[in-house]
Amino acid sequence: LEIGGKAITIDIEKRGLVKYILFADLYFPEGIIDTIVPFLIPVFLVKEGVCVEIATLTAAFAWIPWIIKFMWSGLIDKYSRYGRKTFVTIGSLIAVLCFFILFFINPVTSIIPFTIFLFISQIGQSLHDSAADIWAIDVCKKKERGKINGAMAAGHTIGASSSALILAFIA
Repeated sequence: LEIGGKAITIDIEKRGLVKYILFADLYFPEGIIDTIVPFLIPVFLVKEGVCVEIATLTAAFAWIPWIIKFMWSGLIDKYSRYGRKTFVTIGSLIAVLCFFILFFINPVTSIIPFTIFLFISQIGQSLHDSAADIWAIDVCKKKERGKINGAMAAGHTIGASSSALILAFIA
């Protein structure tokens, strides 16, 4: 962070409250995505004219990266020299880029590309999740892990519940 030409760094290991806010913020958008994919995507696809079976299958297929999420931890540990934040960033960028591309794909005429980009977005999201979990473990003292985990769960739940309220009106 730079203020008035002076570089200011915040050591999150020394600032407990900052850690809780950081990890809650990392999981907030994940909660939003966790409501969009299983709930809004099928509604959107059906509204666009895709049959219910294909819409449901598309959303289900997108969740496969969450089943194989454990593989990211090994990859992140193997390349830990690049830092945990790097993987959080890469995962987030993959998810955002793919969701942006989805905006331009007509699912009625191109359901396979739509499904592939939705799937890749969830690869990014699950990579983000694994990297944030590992990063939280790295920067926390053992006695703080429960509180950090609670902050992460709270961020996720606030994101999911607030987006569910909004998405209900959109749907």
